[in-house]
Amino acid sequence: MDPREMFSLIRRHLVFIVGMCLVGFFLGIGYTFYFDHGEKGATIFLTIGMQVSENTSADQYVTNESNNVIDQFTETIQGWFLNPAFQVRVNNRIGFDTSLSFRKQEKQNLVVNLVVPSLVDPTRAANELINELKNEIQAYDKATGSHFVLALSSITAYEKDSNIRLNILVALLLGFFSGILLVGLWEYFNRKVSFGFQVETILEKQPLYRLPNKRKENALKSFLDASLSAFTKPIILLELGDLGIFSQKKSLQADYNVHVRSYPLGLKDLPNEFSLILIVQLGYTSEDLLWNLKSLYGEQIYYVLII
Repeated sequence: MDPREMFSLIRRHLVFIVGMCLVGFFLGIGYTFYFDHGEKGATIFLTIGMQVSENTSADQYVTNESNNVIDQFTETIQGWFLNPAFQVRVNNRIGFDTSLSFRKQEKQNLVVNLVVPSLVDPTRAANELINELKNEIQAYDKATGSHFVLALSSITAYEKDSNIRLNILVALLLGFFSGILLVGLWEYFNRKVSFGFQVETILEKQPLYRLPNKRKENALKSFLDASLSAFTKPIILLELGDLGIFSQKKSLQADYNVHVRSYPLGLKDLPNEFSLILIVQLGYTSEDLLWNLKSLYGEQIYYVLII
């Protein structure tokens, strides 16, 4: 497919596509206003440890799988973070609903990301989470007789602005491509030829010439200057629709000795022998019309394509 045919599709429905882009623009602003308020929170780095007897290495405390018990307990803490009741207790301490995510970072280290509403101090919220985690560890130690502790913790607060530019860009692109899809479907369901390969499939031949939509009358004259001598039979230029060619009928017939006609009246009183050159324009000419003409005139048909 000639890329110019896609540009032709956009040009034919430019107003509608621009309208869809404007809809996308306002949707992007609306999405940012109502849903994307940026992000405010804190990254918390935690190191889990264990109190051990004097002169005893923590590496000597192992599970049945020969893994370090502290490392194993770190996985237990990850399970706590998934406990809805723990999340509720943290939220009650902070006074607002929060969002919590985490990942393990080498052995007994955890990186926790706490996202808070815009009214909340992220450092205070992170400290409340740490305090609740300490309480949870103490309760666990008391119940199991173990000696795990939160050895180290550090807090890095952050605040990210809303991605209004990205939201608008994505919305504009969605509007643009949605507009192209809709106008393509509109032409498809209205049986219009949108691309050159559709005409080639129906008429089973290549166009004699491709005319640009701008200055198509001059381009048609250039085609006739170059190709008229190749035809031995009288030439009938048949305009399929109001494409602006029939208005040049007098000058074309005087200068090139061709018959310029418009469909359907132009099919009356045809000579016994003739070469029929259809003037087809993308987005305007009907597929059904081309099929009908193909069945009536077969190999006598040639065409030029306005893109």
